Amino acid sequence: MSIYDTLILANIHAKASATITDYNRRLCGAQWMTDNLNALFPNRKRLIVGDYNDYLEGVR
Repeated sequence: MSIYDTLILANIHAKASATITDYNRRLCGAQWMTDNLNALFPNRKRLIVGDYNDYLEGVR
């Protein structure tokens, strides 16, 4: 058994702005990336980093 494992890194820089269209675009892009990473690397550890340009409600 190996002590090493593979970690898949993905970077995101989502579109900024606060309209519902921008939000839906970010959501669609994040879902697309997740689906593709799951399909390409089904049993690998994945870490998605970057600028999501999204905020938790009330945090700003």
